[in-house]
Amino acid sequence: MASVALGCFLPPQTLRRKPILCCASTASTPHSLSQTIATLKPIVVDGDPPTFVSAPGRRIVAVGDLHGDLDKAKHALQMAGVLSSDGQNLWVGGQTVLVQVGDILDRGEDEIAILSLLKSLDIQAKANGGAVFQVNGNHETMNVEGDFRYVDSGGFDECAAFLEYLEICDHNWEEAFVGWSSVSKRWREERDVPKNHWGQQQKGVIARSYLLRPGGPLAFELAHHAVVLKVNDWVFCHGGLLPHHVEYGIERMNREVSYWMKDLGMDDHPPFIATRGYDSVVWSRLYSRDTSDLEDYQINQIQYILRDTLQAVGAKGMVVGHTPQSTGVNCEFNCSIWRVDVGMSSGVLDSRPEVLEIREGKARPITSRRDRYNELQVGDYTYLMSPSSDGICSALPSLFAFKSAPDDLQSRMHRTYTGQSYHLRHCLSSEEKLILVNFISLWREREMAIPAALRPFSTVVYSANRLTPSISSIHRPKTLLCSSASLSNLVGSEAGVCLSVGTHLIPHPDKVEKGGEDAFFVSNHRGGVIAVADGVSGWAEKDVNPALFSRELMAHASSLVEDEEVNYEPRSLIRKAHAATTSIGSATTVVAMLERNGILKMANVGDCGVRIIRRGQIVFSTSPQEHYFDCPFQLSSEAAGQTFLDATVMTVELMEEDTVVMGSDGLFDNVYDTEILAVVDSCDNVADAAKALANLAHSHSKDSSFDSPYSQEARARGFDVPWWKKFMGMKLTGGKLDDITVIIGQVESSLSSL
Repeated sequence: MASVALGCFLPPQTLRRKPILCCASTASTPHSLSQTIATLKPIVVDGDPPTFVSAPGRRIVAVGDLHGDLDKAKHALQMAGVLSSDGQNLWVGGQTVLVQVGDILDRGEDEIAILSLLKSLDIQAKANGGAVFQVNGNHETMNVEGDFRYVDSGGFDECAAFLEYLEICDHNWEEAFVGWSSVSKRWREERDVPKNHWGQQQKGVIARSYLLRPGGPLAFELAHHAVVLKVNDWVFCHGGLLPHHVEYGIERMNREVSYWMKDLGMDDHPPFIATRGYDSVVWSRLYSRDTSDLEDYQINQIQYILRDTLQAVGAKGMVVGHTPQSTGVNCEFNCSIWRVDVGMSSGVLDSRPEVLEIREGKARPITSRRDRYNELQVGDYTYLMSPSSDGICSALPSLFAFKSAPDDLQSRMHRTYTGQSYHLRHCLSSEEKLILVNFISLWREREMAIPAALRPFSTVVYSANRLTPSISSIHRPKTLLCSSASLSNLVGSEAGVCLSVGTHLIPHPDKVEKGGEDAFFVSNHRGGVIAVADGVSGWAEKDVNPALFSRELMAHASSLVEDEEVNYEPRSLIRKAHAATTSIGSATTVVAMLERNGILKMANVGDCGVRIIRRGQIVFSTSPQEHYFDCPFQLSSEAAGQTFLDATVMTVELMEEDTVVMGSDGLFDNVYDTEILAVVDSCDNVADAAKALANLAHSHSKDSSFDSPYSQEARARGFDVPWWKKFMGMKLTGGKLDDITVIIGQVESSLSSL
């Protein structure tokens, strides 16, 4: 990895690479372009609590149930691009509108801290033309009713601690409440009160009862939030809005719940239609049911109810939480309903956070931080899911030169597109799955978003926390730990498939004697494990050897695999290897693990990359994780760096004769995908292909006239030479000098490879 600037938090404490473009007469110092933010019309809020919100031109982000997990809440907000990652709890969302759909309370120990954080962000957002809204869920209404069945012991303790902090703040509620998220962890640690002490538990129960009883100070805060919120033409609620709710009156429901929480109403009980009963706004699960478990008539009924509800309130879509979705953020019924509760809290499913983004009326899930910048995936899901005209299925044969597609397959595909058979993949043959995989690959090439209903067929399965690896008795493998080498090794030897691997590493021209700062390892565990780590050379400016961190990281990863001390899950391997690494420095890394059944699991942090080639075409490629151009995510010895939680996790189903190309950014910054295809196709074996690709990247890196992928990306991001140099004929071109690591694995039958 080329050098990066040191000494800043992320961003910018994560180290930034110094671009080294090999262009003697064309090099220039890139300059930052100031980005002008368009002035939008002000946000207009109607109702108390807010019920109808007009936010012209705003990006909207929806976050699901948080259940007292402050760390996951921050991760989700950072992923959404609204919370700074420097630990200062700053709003960085500009004019974005953030909506949290309820259930902050219960099952975790940082409930008040999350409410405090959202309050602080709302104050900051309004100063920048944005806003933060919350809707109350069933766990908020339960707590105001005094139902503490689902309260974590730490939740009681937080209530007691917060009251003590409130007293320190001279009972200034605003000061204490807004500031609590910044001090809660330290405050509670310094108190050092035994959690299991009976007296302390009683104190916590009393404190919670005081805070959350109707008219209590925390209940008063919750009363500022609606149970149903409409922002532009999208409805947000916790469980689901139904026609009889609309008939009753949305503003009326919000007002009655608010009055009850403030203890201002005539009735001591909350309004039944909003907060109690299986079909109340906060309890309904009608729209969150798995359609694969329903009959066609049931699906049609739900679709009619949803359509009538949306028409009644003049909305195009609804966003709900309440029911954890094991498949992540997803949509149903032509994507007019989005389910955003992914069970991220450690007290629920402990899954990886995901959020929903709505931009210009188009919705899409954000499953990693890099997704915020991938505009190619922003699509009109409603259009893509529509079975209008001849249906998308009829286009399948012509797109792939298939003379005809089986009638049964077309019928089942059509059912999928109308949201009637989400788990269709379980009843497809291998040939039919291949047809769909090829179809989706072409869809990607045409920059079209893939509907949630078809993601199970996609070459890339979005399954960050949804893999349950099978554990089997495998012989102790041999591993090869390398920092500079050329080798060919057959990985894997049991029944199923395995990788035949070739590798090659060429150090930076100025670092040949030290072997460069890249490191990698290859293992024959199960179907094969391959990994690359790219040390950040900017540490050399602080008299730190940048190679030590990447080499130690790979050494620990190699040992963990060899000793079978990790389950077969790449993010777990990254977590343990990173925790064991003591060297100062940082590195980007990518790990891939092949199962015997052909499932390739990958985890990536930063800008190392993977390409998968099938029948002469690239059917899958990773995207770099960056804070901004040339500043990638990186595992670090410093607390400000990324962790395994930031890794993008991907799963691909491979076939025999597929080729996996893995490399450091020195490969992909200097070689185009078309060149990778040509080189792999021209070589007789993986060792020759790895060497040829590394040599090509090395040649391009030294060519000042070559318009490399790196130089093209630099220009696309706004970097260029000054106008007066352009007048002299200079331009921003050239390769990028760097360490270059290439690993190529070909999928083979393990029996035929023996």
